[in-house]
Amino acid sequence: MAALRREPGAPHLLDARRGGGLRAPIAGATPVDTAAADALAVFDKAAKLLLVGAADEVRALTEVCARWRAQGHAGVRVLAGGVEALPPAAAAAAPPAPPVFVSAGMLQRQAALAPASLVFDAGTDAPLQRIGRAANVARPGEAPRHAARRIARELARSGVVAGLDPLIVVVADHRAAPAWREAWQATAYANPRFYLGSDAEFRVALARDERMATDRGKPLPGPCDR
Repeated sequence: MAALRREPGAPHLLDARRGGGLRAPIAGATPVDTAAADALAVFDKAAKLLLVGAADEVRALTEVCARWRAQGHAGVRVLAGGVEALPPAAAAAAPPAPPVFVSAGMLQRQAALAPASLVFDAGTDAPLQRIGRAANVARPGEAPRHAARRIARELARSGVVAGLDPLIVVVADHRAAPAWREAWQATAYANPRFYLGSDAEFRVALARDERMATDRGKPLPGPCDR
């Protein structure tokens, strides 16, 4: 795909997505390895540079941005919302990824650190809903697009920062995830991650993770342990 013509004064797009070489390219962007010491060697220190990552990479990229600005690249910024926030013409070569599902452990950590950034569909078990906020639960029969718009307003009131604080949407059925993802793409809180499972499955998964953590480093039982 041909690169887009950059308007005078517009920033250079830097494709900073992890594993970017395995994804469709962003039109007009320069791939960059944020861990490389000479990542910005080809750019003048006065150049305007816009780091583009996936939505869940934005927070890490703000740290990269701060490091580069401290090194004298004062024109570096990060695109809030990640690649999904690019204009359609620039993002045409980077189609949306399928819904991303997270583990019970990740959901538990998010519930402990930022319960206001959890969203639940109406079919989620009531005990599981309680790890978040009641205002972030879809109403029975409420369409995802309506629920997303309503809950997005609650998220903003709760101080959840669009493009910086990733959401986890808890769904009772994995088939609901694509509709929820599409609904959130129309809000400021694009590209959420998902958790699938009942409250019982959530508790079992946490217990299993705790058991595995306790057993880590111990010899496995069996003939090889004799």
